[in-house]
Amino acid sequence: MMGLRGSWFERMLQEEMTDFIKEMNRLVQMFLAGDIRSDLYQTATEVVVTMEIPRLSPEHELNAWVESQRILYVSGVIQESDEGEGMMRVSKTTFTTNLLLPVLVDGSRLQTSLNQAKNLLTIRLPKVKEGS
Repeated sequence: MMGLRGSWFERMLQEEMTDFIKEMNRLVQMFLAGDIRSDLYQTATEVVVTMEIPRLSPEHELNAWVESQRILYVSGVIQESDEGEGMMRVSKTTFTTNLLLPVLVDGSRLQTSLNQAKNLLTIRLPKVKEGS
């Protein structure tokens, strides 16, 4: 009986340590990465913003909006679950970031697309026409 209890305990301890190490690695990567990496460029008609969001998938909750025609906000909740023997672990990471845009944009026509393979969120913002 002691052998069964010992092996169960050892297995549980090993799983907990593995989970702890994974979580520490994830936190270190987030710390070293700093804020969400983003890139911005303009065309004649729009501003395009790309953001690299770790572990991005279509199931995650993402929100993007523009305030004052110049400030882009992106927020999200990234939820991950990991199932083990008789256990389920769920973790949530929330983020909010904002960018001051170089020109006025029409936030009501904002378009987004996801490239899950590259963890990229692309946001297209039509420029406000001069004199509008």
